[in-house]
Amino acid sequence: MPYLTEERKLELAAGLTPTTSGDLTYQIQQAIQTYLKTDRVNFARLAEVLGILEAAKVDFVDRVLLPYERNKRTENGDVWSDD
Repeated sequence: MPYLTEERKLELAAGLTPTTSGDLTYQIQQAIQTYLKTDRVNFARLAEVLGILEAAKVDFVDRVLLPYERNKRTENGDVWSDD
């Protein structure tokens, strides 16, 4: 888990754009903590958060990762042979 300085946490809380994986992880965790504070924490609520994270992951793969990989395969050639 990201262990950021108090100064960095304040910068991110003030709206600074995350520039490291630690920054982004911290912001995601803060959003989850805030979300969980809006209702009683129970198994259903935690499962809901896991579903949200999974849906965000699937969307990221579909919209960002796969187009990037297709572009690189076109640019550099496929690593899999046609055999």
